[in-house]
Amino acid sequence: MSALAIIQAQLDTERAQNSEQALALAHAQAEITALKAELAAWQDAWQEKSPYIGSSEFLAPAIAGAAAEAEGLALALALAPVPPAPPIGLGGSVYHVESTRRLWCQSPKPEYDLPTQRYGMPARCIPLMRPQLDLIVLPGAHAPTLEAWCFYKAVLGLTDDQVIWTAGSKFNMDDNMDESTVETLVNRMESVSVPGQTTWLLVPYCPTPNFLRWASPLVENSGGLLTIFGESSEWLAKYGDKGGLHRKMSSLHEPSVLETIDPTIAVPRGFVCETVEELLAARELMSDLPEVCIKPLSGATGEGIVLKPTLEFLKEYNFHMGAVNLEHCLNLDLDDRGEAISPVLHYMGNKFCGDYMLDQIMDGCTYTGWSRTAVSQEFQDESARVMTAYLEYSQPNGAGGVDFLSVDGKPLLTDINTGRFNGAHPAKLFHEAHAPPGSEFYCWKLSAAQMEEMNGVGMMELWEALLEAGLGFSPASASASASAQAGDFNARCSVSSGVFPLISLRGLRYQFLVIGENQTETMALVHRAKEVLARVRPVVPESPVLMAMEANPASIEQLMLELAEAVMESLPDQYDDESQCAWDVHKLIRTPRDEQLEVELPKAARQEMIVSALEGVLEMQTAEAVLANEADEAEANSGSNVTNVAELYTTKAKAIGAANDAIDRQTAKEKLEAEEKEKEAEGKINPIASASASESASASASDSASASASSRQERP
Repeated sequence: MSALAIIQAQLDTERAQNSEQALALAHAQAEITALKAELAAWQDAWQEKSPYIGSSEFLAPAIAGAAAEAEGLALALALAPVPPAPPIGLGGSVYHVESTRRLWCQSPKPEYDLPTQRYGMPARCIPLMRPQLDLIVLPGAHAPTLEAWCFYKAVLGLTDDQVIWTAGSKFNMDDNMDESTVETLVNRMESVSVPGQTTWLLVPYCPTPNFLRWASPLVENSGGLLTIFGESSEWLAKYGDKGGLHRKMSSLHEPSVLETIDPTIAVPRGFVCETVEELLAARELMSDLPEVCIKPLSGATGEGIVLKPTLEFLKEYNFHMGAVNLEHCLNLDLDDRGEAISPVLHYMGNKFCGDYMLDQIMDGCTYTGWSRTAVSQEFQDESARVMTAYLEYSQPNGAGGVDFLSVDGKPLLTDINTGRFNGAHPAKLFHEAHAPPGSEFYCWKLSAAQMEEMNGVGMMELWEALLEAGLGFSPASASASASAQAGDFNARCSVSSGVFPLISLRGLRYQFLVIGENQTETMALVHRAKEVLARVRPVVPESPVLMAMEANPASIEQLMLELAEAVMESLPDQYDDESQCAWDVHKLIRTPRDEQLEVELPKAARQEMIVSALEGVLEMQTAEAVLANEADEAEANSGSNVTNVAELYTTKAKAIGAANDAIDRQTAKEKLEAEEKEKEAEGKINPIASASASESASASASDSASASASSRQERP
């Protein structure tokens, strides 16, 4: 019997033991009670309110609809059989079947537009891979992602045949899954599968139309051996966004999803709005509240949230992220840092993900990490009850989670992040797979300011620093498989406590997980790790040039400025500040050879030319070797060495100028030709005047280049 058949049999047994009819009846009765109570409250409230524009449009149908709903539901319930509960999904159980191979392909939703989403979502799944078992699809043509793969390949014992690279040309990775890439993926799967036996779980971030375009045919042709860990389109339409929290302004008589599940679940007051008219009407419905907030239904990580918008703002709101919830802006309980207490729960399929609740480490409306919750047991129990009711009713097949906020010590369900992986899922799944039972949990990501301070430090440098401090954690399962590739990395790691990098994208996002035996040890590890990471700076390769700079810094720095001046003369429209140009040149010369192409200059088209010109650094390295030998023979001639290096740089400055002069002449010529063609198309050109102008422009460009070259030749 296959693994899927065994799981199905187990789920059939569980399903037979549940009392679906009693549960459905209780839901229906609770819905009737809630509708009647809300109807009475509405009628009382609106008698006291003065008329306003649009009130009859929104309120009259709502009141009539609610009354009809309450009466009709009671009659329908007496006449119709109780519908069976939805079938329990396979996803949550399939994920944890160790013999099932996982295929990770996590592309952002089409509405997302941040670089951290484009590259972070695929890359954060690499640490969840099992050596020799799983496959992953990653965006190609992106140096930080390639660097991340090389790092985890060494540390976790992964191999290059476990990754499939896309072309990386499109923001949404699913859109790069063309016929050739999919064929490579299928061939890779077949090469490690036992025909008719090996089962696969395809794990997307969310089964969007972009994903289903290429994934659905694979599932259909797999003979039942490939399953998507995610929801159907019908499920997503009903449960897949934050709109399930509130009633829609377009149909106020219809209960929200959460009211249908359990009307006792506490949520903020609010409404789902799709137009400015609905937004203004919803604000009027909540006119007794001092402040409200806007939350886009498609938002993630706090994106798009607007706190305390004015009436004028609401009138001008453009719904750039689609429909929104307009909610009560709550008076929240705060932690000792003055941030909102925001506990979260997560699930995989119809099972809880982990046996513990987390607190989001908040920074305003966004989170920077997670830690074990500090809320009361009563708070946790009520939150778990809410999550259980949601899972039992909706029966999800994929991943998701819900967020709570604390008001007067009690939980309010404020965010539904269903139908997709949440930010904490990779951290919790890694902890679940590799941490000792009962161990503590703390995860955080570096802020944008911290990333900038590190000035492009690579993860390998950070990892070495953590190892040197005795802080590295490595999964026990990775130690043996990775030791041959990673030298002594894992030999210097602990398998019981320490720090492990969960996201490694140089210049974009670094995230770390800390595992400790108890809270005291865990927080001590966190503080030590942050201190170690804050001290790491880029490794500057030793070379005779840098040694000479230390011996005579004024001379070398002057060379940097002269080289920058030469670049500025040939690129007058690229730099306004000579010091910035000098810094770019400085970085190029100091940067190790394998990192040169990652240095950002003002224009990509010019960058390649500048880097190419400065690849005299290769010649410089040869010259440096000669100079080093000379230095060994005559240490007293260090000043002469500096002079020789200066001559080399001056030569390259002239080469840059000459290259750019040629480019400028060609650019001027192409521009003139384009103008002539445009005028000729309009029938207004004078051929004789055009030829004269062309010769004049060419001569002018040549004279300018000669003057520029002459100027550079006169410079010492």
